[in-house]
Amino acid sequence: MSRVEGKRIEIDHFPKNSEEILTVALQEHYGELVVDIRSGVLRTDGLRLTKKGITIRVAQLPRLIQALQRALDTLEGLEAKATEELNKLEEGQDKEPLPWETEPIGGDGEDFPF
Repeated sequence: MSRVEGKRIEIDHFPKNSEEILTVALQEHYGELVVDIRSGVLRTDGLRLTKKGITIRVAQLPRLIQALQRALDTLEGLEAKATEELNKLEEGQDKEPLPWETEPIGGDGEDFPF
């Protein structure tokens, strides 16, 4: 990888919300190549980066990617479980039967014990 001297090389940017943009960049920080993920806001004079974000050493990037992938996998699993639970609710499968739905009234086979 080529050495980056005091420059910020933007890799990507995308909307964070209606007001902010997330940027991913490579830059040198105290002589070490780092990945900088930062929030920014668009102003009339261009993109202004905020203090909100993280800066990590390039060597830590694979671990961060693994953690983000685990988070995504967990969310997908939770989404699948939530969908399954909703389907059960719609079909009435999660409902415990009430006693009179499974046993005759009176409990001894008599429909009317009086």
